[in-house]
Amino acid sequence: MTTTDTDRGAAPAELALAVPTTAAALPDVRATLDRWLTGLGVGTGTRQDVVLVVDEALTNAIEHAYGDSPDPGPISLTAVHDAGGVEVRVRDQGTWKQPTVDGVRGRGLAMIAAIADRMDLSVADGHTTVFAHVPHRD
Repeated sequence: MTTTDTDRGAAPAELALAVPTTAAALPDVRATLDRWLTGLGVGTGTRQDVVLVVDEALTNAIEHAYGDSPDPGPISLTAVHDAGGVEVRVRDQGTWKQPTVDGVRGRGLAMIAAIADRMDLSVADGHTTVFAHVPHRD
């Protein structure tokens, strides 16, 4: 795990993580993200929203970006706290796969869009990036 910004005794305003391409990594990522947000004084509701957005974006990358590749590529997470909320980016180097809704699954991007006040999905130069800005709500 890597964090950036100067350490002034408080949590840095930016968090950067290299995330293993396995669902088993998600609980540690969620806990790390929640601790970072708590250290910044972010309220419970906003923390829950940010953790859910990140979890959905990472789950999509883990499940879809690299297919059945025996050597999946990297996934990066960056989160930046600002006065209006928390901006997150999840980036992989896999292949974009159009989402399908099968009645039980396939709602991750819609959930992210419903929570965030800004959301963007970009696919370019061999990378897929999910960007979301989650506003403070408490």
